[in-house]
Amino acid sequence: MKKVVSMLIVLVVICTALPGFAIPSSASYTDGENIVPGGDFESGLSAEFIANTDAGQKSTLTRVAKEAQTKTNKVLFVSNRTASAATNGVAYDLSQLFREKDEDGNYKYLGNNGMFYISAKVRLANEGDKAYVRSTIFKWSPSATIYWGAGSKHSYAVGSEDWTEIGVRNSTTIKYYNFSNTSITKDWLDVSTNKVKLQFALFEDSEFLKPYAGDFYLDDVHFFFEEGADQNTPVDCYESLLNNYDFEDTTVDGSAIDYSGTKLSDWGKTDVTWFAENATISVSEITEEIQSEEPVDSEGVRSGSYGIKVTDRPGSQLGIGIELTNILDTLGPTQAGEVYHISAWMKTTSPDIEMDVVPIWGNASPVGNAYLEGDSALSFHVTNEWTQIGFDVSANQYYAFNRQGSSDTPDKYDPDSAKWSSLRFNTIGSTADYYIDDIRIWKSKYSVDEMISKINAMPSVEAILPANRTAIEHVRNLYNMISEEDKASVTNSEKIVLAEEELNKFKTTMTFNCGTVSDSVLCIQPGKSYSEIHGGITADNGDIAVYTSSNGQVITEGSISTGMCVKLAYKNILLQSVDVVAYGDANSDGECDIVDLVIAKKYIAGQKELTDLQAQALDVAQDDAESQEVTDADAEQIRKYLVRAISEF
Repeated sequence: MKKVVSMLIVLVVICTALPGFAIPSSASYTDGENIVPGGDFESGLSAEFIANTDAGQKSTLTRVAKEAQTKTNKVLFVSNRTASAATNGVAYDLSQLFREKDEDGNYKYLGNNGMFYISAKVRLANEGDKAYVRSTIFKWSPSATIYWGAGSKHSYAVGSEDWTEIGVRNSTTIKYYNFSNTSITKDWLDVSTNKVKLQFALFEDSEFLKPYAGDFYLDDVHFFFEEGADQNTPVDCYESLLNNYDFEDTTVDGSAIDYSGTKLSDWGKTDVTWFAENATISVSEITEEIQSEEPVDSEGVRSGSYGIKVTDRPGSQLGIGIELTNILDTLGPTQAGEVYHISAWMKTTSPDIEMDVVPIWGNASPVGNAYLEGDSALSFHVTNEWTQIGFDVSANQYYAFNRQGSSDTPDKYDPDSAKWSSLRFNTIGSTADYYIDDIRIWKSKYSVDEMISKINAMPSVEAILPANRTAIEHVRNLYNMISEEDKASVTNSEKIVLAEEELNKFKTTMTFNCGTVSDSVLCIQPGKSYSEIHGGITADNGDIAVYTSSNGQVITEGSISTGMCVKLAYKNILLQSVDVVAYGDANSDGECDIVDLVIAKKYIAGQKELTDLQAQALDVAQDDAESQEVTDADAEQIRKYLVRAISEF
């Protein structure tokens, strides 16, 4: 018998394009609070987003802008102003703010505690007009006591072409002027009828002699307080203490605000803050062009107005990186059931370029690298169309990061203890340019109810196919990450075990006791019947069938000949396919006879071509087990078989 070295049969699994199981879209674990704001690049390229380096080499990151960018703002429109006073127009009731108290019961904003500052944007509505604006804090009581803040000493020239920010002390450092001490005392605040308001005065001249009565727009009124500041303390702009300082929210508790109906008699009413003062005020929408120094490249922007183009890449792992060390130090270690997810949108810069992307969460020791689902081969195919990285479309769920190579099952992942930690996008074997936008990283905690929901969403055992493998492994990974106490409460966890057992059935291979197998070819002696061969093949799962050829018809009787094929399938999924060679059978009739000897001699004489399987069938001599070349030695062996000098090959 010809000696053949047995080799491991490579399992062939065809994962058909069948959908995974859908996860309920309302589940809280599909999204979460972004731990790295700024991944939409609308406010610039923040410090966490860098060109990651290797031996000093790095790519180039370019923030690109969408063509013809515009933005629509809601602003306050002040019209129909009475010309008798520069302050006629709009005011904000500060009475409630000034009466706020600290935990010790003291008024928070008394003059000796610090200073108030303002930043506001003003724009005239009447084309070609010019005016001068100053801001004031107005102290009013029944005795008509009036105090003008020191802000009234500073004015800002405004026009109709663009917005002007008032309150700025230095245009280079962008620091802000303070109001002077308001001289408001505890006794004064204790009187409920006393009022404080913020006003804007507009004049036609810088000497404040003639009021300007034209219409104007107001937006982004940041009124803020610096504790401990004095008259000479310039500060940065803080979050505004005012309600609806940017006029984007035009409702209170779901009810629309009608600013045009406000008047002096409304002062002191709950949630009524902006007032018309001898004028009409209303919220308007203004659409403006966005001025940008970034190159215009609308292809690189998925949403909003900006995106990132990554070019000049020296290596496949060199592109954009997200530095996470400081952020993770702040967040602290993950708890039982907590995992990290990502979402990023990528596309190549050319229709002719495609790439496969593997997100790598790199960490210095002792944590090590992490991959989505702990699988360093889990990749996302990116074309010239926007593709979401980190999301399993078929299963409607985000993948979770696990550590690779740990002894845990699965590899739990907590990058908090790493000396450094960063996320990068490895483009397998490619250094092509790409766009990236809308990067998000968030942490989710999986509760018992959420695990039960995910497990219930898994298919029944009867419906499980290889296409469900990743989704089921995802559920297993998450289940193993929750606490032991929570695991005990997940009463349907047995469904995971049954699903995994079913998936393992698709790894089944055939065992052959009717011949030898090498390189997915079953070699048998000639003259064997279907029952002899089929009966000599076993498999733990699935159905074994013999076909006339790899694309032929199923047979259940007759002789087994060269060119036939044995296949193993489970649930109509092909698991293994093995071609058949019957020694000495070159004409595929299942026998070795004089016709096969003639074919061998014609081939040796150069008068006939052979297929690979025919050549293997005629290569019956034991002169060279590695060679499939048909020689005179093979013809001699066939002759000996025909004259009964040998009984088998």
